[in-house]
Amino acid sequence: MMLNEHTPEWRGMVDKDTLAMHHTSRCVFGQVFGDFNEGIDVLSLHGCDEPQRYGLDLDVRNDVMYPVLDTAWRIVLDHLDARSA
Repeated sequence: MMLNEHTPEWRGMVDKDTLAMHHTSRCVFGQVFGDFNEGIDVLSLHGCDEPQRYGLDLDVRNDVMYPVLDTAWRIVLDHLDARSA
């Protein structure tokens, strides 16, 4: 199940100013579900490797990638905000 289907109001739950994809409670799932792993449970994403969870072909365990993910999510959030304005 995808985030939009399960929790359509998720955008209002994510603070892009405190977003930190390396942090289990400040990543998108953390802000929506309280913890990254809880988001995995709720959305039934067990059995996916980490890149598949993000829909990306990259090693998200590499600390260099977290700033890239932070920036990408902030761009997505800005786009969603602009569409709803």
